[in-house]
Amino acid sequence: MATREVYFRNADGIRGLACLIVLFAHSINGIYSGARVYLPGTGKVGVWLFFVLSAFLLTNHLFLRGTTMRSFIDYGVARIFRIAPLFVVAVLFYYLFGTTPISKISDVVNALALSKGYAHLWTIPVEAKFYVLLFPLAIPVIAICRKFGVVWSAIFVTAIGFASSLAFPFTGTPENSPQLRWYVPCFLIGVLCAVVYPSLRERIRHWPSMLISLVIIAVMVVMTDYFRSMYYPLAPHYWLGNKFIPLGALWGIFMLVNLDDAGPAGRILSSAPMTSIGRWSYPIYLFHWYFVTKAAEIRPDSIFSVAAAISLAIIVGALVHRYIERPVMTARKRLERSILRYSEIDAARVTPGS
Repeated sequence: MATREVYFRNADGIRGLACLIVLFAHSINGIYSGARVYLPGTGKVGVWLFFVLSAFLLTNHLFLRGTTMRSFIDYGVARIFRIAPLFVVAVLFYYLFGTTPISKISDVVNALALSKGYAHLWTIPVEAKFYVLLFPLAIPVIAICRKFGVVWSAIFVTAIGFASSLAFPFTGTPENSPQLRWYVPCFLIGVLCAVVYPSLRERIRHWPSMLISLVIIAVMVVMTDYFRSMYYPLAPHYWLGNKFIPLGALWGIFMLVNLDDAGPAGRILSSAPMTSIGRWSYPIYLFHWYFVTKAAEIRPDSIFSVAAAISLAIIVGALVHRYIERPVMTARKRLERSILRYSEIDAARVTPGS
């Protein structure tokens, strides 16, 4: 079996690209009222890149760490600390300061229970539920890969994705649904990429990553409502908003050719601005909605409002990362070490002959 990488030089930059797509799409659509006719659903294009990349990185991590009890503890603690603390802060922030439908205590409860999606926060329940699903799913995926090879593991993942898409067709996905079932195939694209990437890595390094990336982005641009109306005028409004399977597949290819690329595309993705935004992406995503909405209220249809909303979202995201997210991650690592240390002590106590 081909060796797996622990670190991907452009992963943070790809995450940064996903964040910028969401940030720019929401800012333009939210502040320029005329843009909403031409660019509905474009923010979700960045969300689907988040889904694919997240599934890829976590599955690759589980391939490296295995699916033991120790790995399960590490995985569970990491996912809870990664999502929950900042999400709680964000829900309370919007309850206190507005700009989302979180206006009552019952809304706070529903948001924290992951039962309803409010504004852009619908993605957090979806991701959290997938994290719960991924570990048990990874057990057969990894076992099949190790026993029968990459091809059979890839077929297994593809079959699950196909069955899921038949049971819950993406064309029927409710707008901003917090239910995971619709988006399972999109996440599975990332899982599939994690299965096959080590076997393809050396070949991919010789592919023209910049050309492939530009073609993929051009295809996505052409799929927006502005261009789509020229060649498919009968398509319903918000047509792009549920195309996460075809666009997720394109993002999967984009991700594979750029993860370790050292060419022009790789240099852009590994640049300090892109990697920094990638590291700050979660708090930027959580809190950007407030600045976009307020900018639209204060000065709509203004390029200065767009620039202000984007700038403030990035600045606040960086500050939240520095003073909340990083300390939380440090606490998480301490807790993981404590849990694992005590679990090892308990295991030693029950071991025969100990």
